[in-house]
This record gives sequence, structure tokens and C-alpha cells, in this order.
Amino acid sequence: MDECLFKSNTDYFKKCLNTLLEKDTGLLEKRNYNIDNFNKNFNDDLLNDICKESKYEMIFQCKDNPKKFIYILFVNTVNIVSKNFKALDIKKRLDNFTDFIKEKLNIEIENEEDIEVDMCLIITNLIKVNLLVVGKKLLDKLKLLTNLNINIQIFLYNELLFNITKHSLIPNNIYILNNIEINELLTIYNLKNIKQIPCIKKTDPLAKFYGLNFENIIRIIRPSTNSGYYLSYRVCI
Repeated sequence: MDECLFKSNTDYFKKCLNTLLEKDTGLLEKRNYNIDNFNKNFNDDLLNDICKESKYEMIFQCKDNPKKFIYILFVNTVNIVSKNFKALDIKKRLDNFTDFIKEKLNIEIENEEDIEVDMCLIITNLIKVNLLVVGKKLLDKLKLLTNLNINIQIFLYNELLFNITKHSLIPNNIYILNNIEINELLTIYNLKNIKQIPCIKKTDPLAKFYGLNFENIIRIIRPSTNSGYYLSYRVCI
């Protein structure tokens, strides 16, 4: 198999980067990660060089949690749980993750076990697989190899060619509730548990874009001709 990310055209890579890095509406901004210090000016020569590689890495720090990071890895295969996976030694990267943070972000981390990492793998080949199953297998494997607190999410690159939050049917005002706000919600609406809240599947494109985990609850603000706006809630299952 050809090991390059994108064989002949950099347009796909540019569109994926735009969906990730766009100001205010990009995936990273929606998840509250800081992109201000990232150089987004990719010239054609640099894009061509990156697309010829077998991997491309990025890392960003959460705005309201200095020990939370998102590690984005473009790879050209989903065979990441196999012993034959040659694109990147993920264990080696995670074993030296504080060094990686210092190198890329110039941030010193004293205790690695306090770090929370959202690992976002972007596969640059269209392969029909169950990404949730692959992600779970990889997570189970990494838990045996590292002490880091890791969440894993996998995208096929075509899922990032268009920013779904710009679609006219997608609400712009979406907020993920914290534990205190969830308890307040249950009290206000006299609910016994979160299962009484309407659901959104983890595989839903909107849930993937915001990186929702199981039992996360989102608040959606929609416009209303009668009251100006109304609130609705969804729990991720």
C-alpha cells in the first residue's frame, strides 16, 4: 500500500485543515481548544511535502483546562492495532508525550498522569470499517501501555471535508453541560436519571464533531418565533 497521506491532490488535506482550524466555527474552536499560536499558512510546497508523508501530527491545549490536550494524527490506514502498523509508533509518542507538548507548545508539564488527552485519528483512505470498534480496540491496547488518560476518536477524512455546523439545519448554539449543570437540569425538570432525556447517538455527525462521549449532555438553543428562543437537551448514547 502507498504510505503517503494523499496521493495526488492536496485539496482534501486543505479542506480537512480548514474544518479543524477555522476561526469560531472550526472543530477545535467548538471544542474550546486554543488555535491562536498555530501557523495556518501552508504554502503549496509544504502541503505537497506533508501529503507525501505517512503521518502528520498536531496538538492543541484546552482553553479552560491547561492539562487537557487534543492530539490530532493524520494516518493512511486503520490497521493501527496490528503489529505491522508502521506509520507511527503510537506507544513511543505517548511515552514521551510531555516532551512532545514542550516541543510543540512550549509548555512544561510536571506530572504526566494529570494529563487528559483527546486523540483524534484521521484516516486518509476510504475504508469500510466500524470506526467505533477500531477505536475501542486501540484504546484497550493503549491502556495497557500508558498511564495517560486518553479518549480516542476516529474520522475518515471525507467526514471533515465540510464543516457540518455551517449547514442551515444545524443549530449554532450548542453547549456541553458539566456535572453540576447536569444535576441542576435533573432537579429543574424533576428527572430521575439522564435516560429520560432525548438522546443523540455517539455516531451522529454532530456528536462526532463536538467529540461527545457516552452520557454527555448537550444544551441546544434554537430560535423561536413565539419566545425568541427555546432550549432542548440531548444525552449521548
